[in-house]
Amino acid sequence: MRSIYIAMEERRNSAMFLQKEPAIQEERKTLPKLSSGLRNAAGAKLRKRRAGGVLRPLFFTALFTSVMAFSAFAGQKTKVACIGDSLTRGYLLTDAQSYPAQLQTLLGDPYEVRNFGHTSSYVIDDGPIEYRNTEDYSAAIQYDADILVFMFGSNDVGAYNFTPLYFENQYRELIDSFRKTKKNPKIYLIIAPDSRDLHFGLIQQTVQPVMSLGQQLSATVINPYYLFFGHSEDYLSDGLHLTEGAYGKLAKLVYQAMTGTATYVAAPAETLSEAAQAENNRLFQEATQYQAAERAAKAEALQKLREQYPNYETTGLWISHGVHI
Repeated sequence: MRSIYIAMEERRNSAMFLQKEPAIQEERKTLPKLSSGLRNAAGAKLRKRRAGGVLRPLFFTALFTSVMAFSAFAGQKTKVACIGDSLTRGYLLTDAQSYPAQLQTLLGDPYEVRNFGHTSSYVIDDGPIEYRNTEDYSAAIQYDADILVFMFGSNDVGAYNFTPLYFENQYRELIDSFRKTKKNPKIYLIIAPDSRDLHFGLIQQTVQPVMSLGQQLSATVINPYYLFFGHSEDYLSDGLHLTEGAYGKLAKLVYQAMTGTATYVAAPAETLSEAAQAENNRLFQEATQYQAAERAAKAEALQKLREQYPNYETTGLWISHGVHI
């Protein structure tokens, strides 16, 4: 059987241009129109080009080919794939309100941003919905993007067997599956925003794993923590999912990272109002008590898991995505 989980809330495009040089016979058709001297000179040039069996392109042919190839290249868009869970999908909002859609607006026509978020998905292979088993994952792989933007963790931290090491290793496997193409995509890793529910603060357990992956993969890490810390108005009533305005703030931070050169981009800290600080303190106290009780209730199941699969944090719990070890 699969393990027990803390279920969270969610459901959720140069060809190479190749032009052969016109045949010599076609070129010779123009010779009768030339004077004898010019015709002889032209014939000599043709013979010279044929020397050694290699036919050199005419200058205008090469120029035309180059221009056409450049035009084809210039018409291509930079493909951006946004990969994640419901916070990428934009759960409970329209597609146009999600951060990928708002990022598309900021980047403009040279880019094509696609949303491959899947609600309720996990990075860890023991999650109820592993991202690698979803249609969105298959579509994202097929898309073969130039830029990959990942954001996971909000569901994973709620799993009873979550550990930073388990999360990091599973996340690395997922990212590596996108790096098997020859394209060598640029990678951005977003640390998921904190929630304002009874899992308040848990997302901090994903920070070090994401920072470590950033170094391993030469990826840019984006930390939006202070965008939403103390801003209850940025959250929907469930305390986890974000509003359209909040996604707009996130899109701007991602845009800043994509158009800059820094390898770590974080929202600046701000001074909270007394009311916001008091609300954070209340949330923290309630969440701390709840999480302690939750750990105690699941301690026995976790102990049994560790006894049966002591190396699960490094090996994972599922092989070939479907056969439990």
